Amino acid sequence: MKLLYCLALFSLFPVNLFAQDANTEDRLKRLEQMLSTMQKEMKAKDSKIEKLEKKVNQLQGNKQSSQLSDDQLLDKMIQENHNDSVKFLNERDKNRIKLGDTVQSVFETLDFSVIASTVFGTSNLRNSDLEEFQGGAHDPKKRGFNFQQMELGISGTVDDLFDYQGFVLFLEDEVELEEAYITTRSLPNDLKVKAGLFLTEFGLNNQQHVHSWGFLDQPIINSRIFGGEGMRGPGASVSWLAPVPWYSEIIAGVQNSDGDYMQSFRGEAHEHGEDEEEEHAFEEGIGGAPFNETDTRNGDDFVWLARWVNTFEVAKDTTLQFGVSNLYGENHTGGSTWIYGADMKLVIDNDPTLKRPNWIWQTEIMRREYDVSAGLVEDPDDGDFNRASDDLEDWGLYTQVIKAINNKWSAGLRFEYVTGSGDSYEHDERVDREDDFDRSDRFRVSPLLIYQHSEFTKFRLQYNYDDSDTSNDGSTIWFGVEVLLGKHPAHKF
Repeated sequence: MKLLYCLALFSLFPVNLFAQDANTEDRLKRLEQMLSTMQKEMKAKDSKIEKLEKKVNQLQGNKQSSQLSDDQLLDKMIQENHNDSVKFLNERDKNRIKLGDTVQSVFETLDFSVIASTVFGTSNLRNSDLEEFQGGAHDPKKRGFNFQQMELGISGTVDDLFDYQGFVLFLEDEVELEEAYITTRSLPNDLKVKAGLFLTEFGLNNQQHVHSWGFLDQPIINSRIFGGEGMRGPGASVSWLAPVPWYSEIIAGVQNSDGDYMQSFRGEAHEHGEDEEEEHAFEEGIGGAPFNETDTRNGDDFVWLARWVNTFEVAKDTTLQFGVSNLYGENHTGGSTWIYGADMKLVIDNDPTLKRPNWIWQTEIMRREYDVSAGLVEDPDDGDFNRASDDLEDWGLYTQVIKAINNKWSAGLRFEYVTGSGDSYEHDERVDREDDFDRSDRFRVSPLLIYQHSEFTKFRLQYNYDDSDTSNDGSTIWFGVEVLLGKHPAHKF
């Protein structure tokens, strides 16, 4: 029995061993298949990565060789990924204003903002003198409380063709429309067109709203050349982004020259709160030159603008913008007016903890050549007289710097100087320019302290020392408070 048991056990051993060998072979075959599959997948992934790298390099090479803008590269990528593009456009269509939309849905597509600015001041000057020194229409002009304005801003996308922006000002005694214009969205060759009522795109300060000013009042040279409200009017402009490695924009524009905000041309200087006066046959323009009202007859009766602005990244976190501007048009006397300007803005934003630029240095210089045309002036009140031809020139500059102290506090300093040449007029008699406050030599120094509580609340304390050849020196302290509600569209650099 023991022999039979041993024989039986011995006979089973090889069978079990062979079975184990068979299982091992199967496992090895399956492992080889898995390794082969993984190698194929890895090769496929490597191939995809290589294709993507080649595509990125190709796009970067195309950008460098053809100097495509970021918008053009984006358009190219969208075209190459049509399905994603269609999905994106469908989502964007949901935010457009369409016929039949309810009032609530329309309001949801728009951005609304309300910005209120008020200033308290004290000075050694009387209010009548302060009104002369503070030439801006929205400058604080008297001791005590000054309500500068409340601005209502409305902006949004109209459709795939246009964006819209509009700004209405509420003052103590009136309401005025400051800007209302459309801009194109998708013109070829980096072209953009603006049309409507807008601030003339000359220099830096003239394009800024009151709440965008670094200081509480308008620079003297801006008030002298463009008037208290700044220069604005109905018209159109076209801008072109040049295909160069840096940001380079060329702007050409045309506007009516006979509006209330075109005082250097055929318009009248507009001041808030002025009482209506009887119209007379004789009115005075720049420097007392006679004011002749004429209709728009040809292209010379418009104001023509040319501006070229360039922005460079001169160092890490440091941006420099430089621009030149020119305006031409007919003036009140029938002569021509030329205005030239150059501007510079340096922004250093090298400390993210400040939540705003560390340094901002801004400078503008402007010159106006106002040609008085000779001729007979009819004045039924004081008698007719012959007007002699003359050239009146006014020029000036301001330079200002604002430095962030920490994430709440900033300090600033501004220096201004204005002068000119050519005599002014009193009716038919010449008077020395220095006896005309609006054209006399002046300078102003203004230290500034800013407390930015949040993005929506700002406090400013400013001191002005004013010197003029035709008036007493002025020392004035202004304290301003500004609050913002809603979403305000971004302004230019």
